[in-house]
Amino acid sequence: METLLFSFLSAFVLALVLVPLCRRVAFSIGKVALPAVDRWHRQATPLFGGVAISIATMVCAIAFSDVASLVVPLSCGAIIFLVGLADDIRSFRPNTKLVVQIALASILLFFGYRLDWTESLTLSSVLTVLWVVGITNAFNLLDNMDGLCAGIAIICTGTLLFGLSPIDQSATTVTTAIVLVALLGSVAGFLIYNFHPASIFMGDSGSMFIGFMLSALTLQPGLSETTSGSLLSIVAAPVLLLLVPIFDTTLVTASRLLSGRSVAMGGRDHSSHRLVAIGLSERKAVGVLWGLAILAGTVGITIRTVNETWSALLVLLFLVGLIVFAVYLARILSLIHI
Repeated sequence: METLLFSFLSAFVLALVLVPLCRRVAFSIGKVALPAVDRWHRQATPLFGGVAISIATMVCAIAFSDVASLVVPLSCGAIIFLVGLADDIRSFRPNTKLVVQIALASILLFFGYRLDWTESLTLSSVLTVLWVVGITNAFNLLDNMDGLCAGIAIICTGTLLFGLSPIDQSATTVTTAIVLVALLGSVAGFLIYNFHPASIFMGDSGSMFIGFMLSALTLQPGLSETTSGSLLSIVAAPVLLLLVPIFDTTLVTASRLLSGRSVAMGGRDHSSHRLVAIGLSERKAVGVLWGLAILAGTVGITIRTVNETWSALLVLLFLVGLIVFAVYLARILSLIHI
């Protein structure tokens, strides 16, 4: 427990110190996000917040854990951070980043990291690649309003940490917990500067790093086991723990495809933007999605510990409510000006 506390506090303090430095570097070399018709922010805001998040997480993971047990996901996480940083500096095409993400997901597969949702090795491999690439891009897309991505990342990381098996004290599970705690602390330190009005953005180096690390760490055995052992719990639990990024990406993808627009292009049609369009302030809109993430995480943890009947009932009730919410947001079209 002391190690977890030290890891969290160290990552938090390190991020607090690094973020202003990264902000200064971003300003000095002109790497700022400029206001645009397809972007939400209204003033030039420096990038590179993800540099502080990634460095703080990796340094504390190395300092406080046995990184040898998670060398593959941590190494791949470092690569996705560097790719995101390069994209923040030079702006890659979406296909370039997609190829890298698929390659890194394939590396995880090669070393035995996979979703055990099916007995078919081929289908399991395909689902794993889709999971890693999908969650990585979901967090990337979720970074569309001050404090949203960072806050959701904290909630998702916290619920994943809470969902770790308390009886599994293997080196891998302990290291997973330390990495999650380090990520929690670093993102919390960054969020201090990212509340509305944000003085810095995390950029792709942060959003892709967070998404990749969370998707990779959910492939750990300690996060896939359930008391009930039902297929519903095994599949639904990780999906619910990362629901808001999945929900937002699904909503945006569907609305853009139906309107004949490219999914890869930017836009003011995310769930957060739609909530503002109905009259909520930016902070309240972000708060609503934070609340949804907390609720989904609570359901995801609960169904891991109850029998199949109660799991099915909880998931069904939550799914009905989510569909109603999605339909309501989908009908809000007045905000789309791209």
